[in-house]
Amino acid sequence: LHQKEPEVIEEENYFFKLSRYQKKLKEILEKNKIKITPEGKKNEMLTFIKEGLEDVVSLVAFGSNLYALDRKSSQIVKFTPIEEGKFGRKNYLSSGTRAVSGALGMAIDGAIYVLSESGVIKKYLNGIEDKFVLSPEASLSEPKALYTDKDNAFLYILDTGNRRIVVLKKDGGYEGQYVWEGIKDVTGFVVSEEEGKIFLLSGKNVYAIEIK
Repeated sequence: LHQKEPEVIEEENYFFKLSRYQKKLKEILEKNKIKITPEGKKNEMLTFIKEGLEDVVSLVAFGSNLYALDRKSSQIVKFTPIEEGKFGRKNYLSSGTRAVSGALGMAIDGAIYVLSESGVIKKYLNGIEDKFVLSPEASLSEPKALYTDKDNAFLYILDTGNRRIVVLKKDGGYEGQYVWEGIKDVTGFVVSEEEGKIFLLSGKNVYAIEIK
C-alpha cells in the first residue's frame, strides 16, 4: 500500500523501565517535585504506582477509567474514579475469562484488544471474549504492539518479523499493510486516521507514514 520512504519528523526520545523507579516516582509525585495538572491525573498515576508496576505491560486510559494489563495474572485491571482523588479497583475480565497468555499490549476503543507474543489477538467486550478471527493474510511474525482507539476505524499491528504494519478490520479481517524495511527496528507506534498518518518510533527518531 505504501510506496514512499517514511519521513523523519522528530528526534531525541528517551524511555525507561517504569518499575525500576517506582518508589522514587511515588515520592516525586507526592511531594509535587513534578507538577501534574489537573490534580485528578496526578491521582490516577499515584493510584497505579501504589498498586504495583512489575507485571503491568500496558496501561491505557479510556473515558474516565484507567486499564492495566497484568501479564502475570492474565487479567485486565480497571481503575474507576469513585470520588476526588480516589479510585476503585476491580478485575475487568469476568470469572473464568483470562487475557491471552504472553500478552504484549492492548488497545481500547470500547472493546479491548490484547496482542500476544505468538501473534494471537483476543477481543473482549464487557469483560467477556468477543468474536475475533484473524485473517490468514495477517499471520504475524514477531509482533511488538497494536493500536486503535475510538476515533480509528481499523486495528493496526506492528509486525516486525514481516517488516510491516498490518491493518485489520475490528473483527480480524484483513484490510491492508504498509511495508518498510525499517520496521524491523520500530519499538512503538500510534495512528491517527484523521491526520492520515502512522507515527513510528525507532531509536531516538520518529517516522511518519501516510495512510492511503
